[in-house]
Amino acid sequence: MSTTPRDAHPDIDLFLRHLGDERNMSTHTVRNYGVDLAQFHAHLSEEGRTPDFPGEITHLDVRAFMSRLDDRGSSRQTVARKIAALRSFFKFLNRRGVMEQNPARAVHTPRLEKRLPSVLTVPEMERLLAAPETGTFTGARDRAILELLYSAGLRTFELVGLDHDDVDLERRSLRTRGKGMRERVNPVGRYAVASLESYIDLKRRHFGAARLKQGVLRRARKHHCRRHVHDMSEARVVQARSARFDNLIDYYAAYNLRVGQSEAPRQGHG
Repeated sequence: MSTTPRDAHPDIDLFLRHLGDERNMSTHTVRNYGVDLAQFHAHLSEEGRTPDFPGEITHLDVRAFMSRLDDRGSSRQTVARKIAALRSFFKFLNRRGVMEQNPARAVHTPRLEKRLPSVLTVPEMERLLAAPETGTFTGARDRAILELLYSAGLRTFELVGLDHDDVDLERRSLRTRGKGMRERVNPVGRYAVASLESYIDLKRRHFGAARLKQGVLRRARKHHCRRHVHDMSEARVVQARSARFDNLIDYYAAYNLRVGQSEAPRQGHG
């Protein structure tokens, strides 16, 4: 199936622009929507149904697309995501008056298995947070990354998007912009505040006050945390099954739930 979203159909291109410009979705999310819609359009082309797109498309076309995905071994999660993309697309066309019905609404989404996140033990979490060498600039930065992710439960793009005006160290809080650019205020524990203060001080001494205008951790990237998690797994501190940065927030959340206030060795994170 073709995966060239912008060239597939003008309505698809218009929808993708709507997602990015009006709904402030990330480039990654918009790209995934585009790939899913382009694959559906390619399926219709193979079935000789593109002249009817989008106005005459029915739920039977959507079901045929699902059947083809199933024949090609697509997972339930993948099929569910593509159906969700089609529903959003057709809803957009409903609002514009291009279509009267949403054919994807009549199609049931595959039931997904609910999986509990893997859980780091207390010693593993302690060693993960202690991994960076804080005597160096990069070590102080990486410690601040891990402490903020753990303490405030931030997404990575929220972390690297922090400006100094978003940080209130005195009140121990952060203002972040999440999905759809929605703002929220996150409380931060004392260990994270101390790590961030240390990093900002080193940053000021290394690069001067002018660099502080460029953002708190904007130069940070996922690979910093990923490297430390990998090092932990190599040292058999974190099991290989847990050594994926994409799931760190789940591990942190599960760790916080597992460690009660009375037994948490580092209550300043809460």
